[in-house]
Amino acid sequence: MNTTVIENQSQLQLRETDPPMAISDSVNQPSAEPIAISLTQLNRGQSATFHRADLRCEDCDMLNAMGMTDRCQLKICKIGDPWIVQVKSTRIGLAKSLAQRIFVLPPMLRP
Repeated sequence: MNTTVIENQSQLQLRETDPPMAISDSVNQPSAEPIAISLTQLNRGQSATFHRADLRCEDCDMLNAMGMTDRCQLKICKIGDPWIVQVKSTRIGLAKSLAQRIFVLPPMLRP
């Protein structure tokens, strides 16, 4: 254990802390929840993995029927209104307001 000095409103406090974690320790520990971004944060031509959607049940059912299922691969074909997204061999047009509530894992964050 190391001792760390903390300055808190003109008072000094001593606190015992754990030794610093090695970089290899943090790499091997799984994170609780992957960091997902909105579909609208991707650029044209980028691909990502579907993570979740904050939509009404009816909208989720419709997207599910068109192939947008858990962990499917999406590719951005057109940005704007509508957003054109390729799911498998199908291209789907999404209103921007809908696309903003679809969350994906970009390539660098896929599990």
